[in-house]
Amino acid sequence: MSKSLSRPSSMNVTNMISRRCFSTTMQPGLLKALGSTLKNTSPKNFEKKEVIKPVGQAQKPSSTDGIDTRSFKQRRTDWMNNDNRLKRKENLEKEFATSGMYDMFIFRKTGGKVFISPRSYFKKEKSLYFPNFIADENLEKGKNISTYDVFTNSGANDKFSIVRIFTTAIGQNFTKKYFDINKFSDLSLKNKEASDGAKNYLQSNETFQQLKTNYPNLQIVNVTLYDNFFKKWIFKTFASKAIKKNVSDPEYLKNFLILNKKYIDVPTKESINYLNGITGYIYIIDNEGKIRWLSCGDPEESDIQTLWKTVQGLQLEVGKKTSTKIF
Repeated sequence: MSKSLSRPSSMNVTNMISRRCFSTTMQPGLLKALGSTLKNTSPKNFEKKEVIKPVGQAQKPSSTDGIDTRSFKQRRTDWMNNDNRLKRKENLEKEFATSGMYDMFIFRKTGGKVFISPRSYFKKEKSLYFPNFIADENLEKGKNISTYDVFTNSGANDKFSIVRIFTTAIGQNFTKKYFDINKFSDLSLKNKEASDGAKNYLQSNETFQQLKTNYPNLQIVNVTLYDNFFKKWIFKTFASKAIKKNVSDPEYLKNFLILNKKYIDVPTKESINYLNGITGYIYIIDNEGKIRWLSCGDPEESDIQTLWKTVQGLQLEVGKKTSTKIF
């Protein structure tokens, strides 16, 4: 006689699932992985430090760095690779640990001054390279622009750059203050104040041309970062019009770059001391793409003084090679 098969009760099913999914053999490993992730994504203690060593990357960048030329098959293979998976996990943990709330906490704690600027600029032979980024576009409707090409003037090596990097209006305003016209930025003023209401080199075409006259080998490179397309649209639709109204110089607009923040991973940010997404950053990059000086946040007088000493030093350095001297 055959035995009838009884249907398991709902309580039995629940017990079976519990034993299967939460057995003692699985629980320690699961909890260990979860604990490790929580530990790695917890915000770290922040300490503001003075920059005393060159920052950047030791390897010389290429204008194609950041462009993905892999086939679909290769991208799929790389995606499934275990080492790459662990690296993605590590990067995601770092991103979570430096989230927007953490950025706000650090900004309030430091006022945007997340590091103390070097007291003088780095020697060329000891300086490190600024990494190459591929910007979506510029304000002259250019597309897919390499920052390395911008810094080296596409290999001409006759320009050095003051680079402003910002995501927010706060950061943009901070970095603009470094361009105030004063006795440090314009040697002809000495102890006098700027005349005719000219307070900042970026306030008009006339003041910008004055800057180019004072420093013929200098170019200004602006990099505005966005993390979603709505912010990009807002900038292109409204903020860019105000920028063009103030300074319509073609070189200035060509070097005003719009860059997606997601293409800059945490290790790259750390290599250039990009430690907070709210504040603004200033980098002085020489004609070979090396970082010679850097600053952040609302400038102190010593920051402005050192910045323009660096600019004057690099004008002599680069101008000597291109037979352009002003001092």
